[in-house]
Amino acid sequence: MQLITDMDRPALAVDGTHLGVAIGAPPRSALITIVRAVGGIASEAIARWQRYRRARSVREALAGLDDRMLRDLGFCRDEIASVAAEYAGDAERTRMHVLQSPAAL
Repeated sequence: MQLITDMDRPALAVDGTHLGVAIGAPPRSALITIVRAVGGIASEAIARWQRYRRARSVREALAGLDDRMLRDLGFCRDEIASVAAEYAGDAERTRMHVLQSPAAL
């Protein structure tokens, strides 16, 4: 065990002990805060992964369509990535959504 010494303070071991006595553990509230923070980070990572997978599946499906089918849907091949990002929630929805009124049926 390596000791770090200073003339103004007692010896402090590198492994966190202070003259053979363990330094006090953080309070319970601090541990709860840390666990919640780690949980929040994990939740955000999972949500990002799900959005990525959703966008990727839309991109792959649209890329498999021919240009005429894409035009029938209302966009061109250059917009596939943008449409997928909007669908997954990674981009603001900028396309106009047209709803058919019951009178038009």
